[in-house]
Amino acid sequence: MRHAPAVAVLVLLSACGRCGRPAGPPPERFLPAAVAGALLVPRLDAAQDALRPAVRTALTFPALADLSDTLASLGAQIGFDPLDARGAAQAGLDPSRGAALAFDGAGAPLLALPASDVGKLEALVARLARDRLGAAHAEA
Repeated sequence: MRHAPAVAVLVLLSACGRCGRPAGPPPERFLPAAVAGALLVPRLDAAQDALRPAVRTALTFPALADLSDTLASLGAQIGFDPLDARGAAQAGLDPSRGAALAFDGAGAPLLALPASDVGKLEALVARLARDRLGAAHAEA
């Protein structure tokens, strides 16, 4: 898991949404200048609110019958419903702030997440790295 240090740094840099200080810079601030592509989400909770009706509509199409199982599986793997702001907040994310996903020229992902509780979010990332990617330890 060679990108774990970059993800950890981005989590730490985007922290402090609820500590009394200003919310901080937007997530694109933490992306390199030259990326092949990026997906920016200005507010996680707004994206979740917009995605819920789209998912409900998508579930009515027979070709997407497995989508419900896929979302349930994703939720079980990450430990919260990805379309629920409360679950994201309990996982240490700040749903009122933005996130970014970028890819460099080689297709390596770089994720910037808004943290409200750095400890909880670091624990989530460490568990996912260990359980899903086989990364037994983190490097500073």
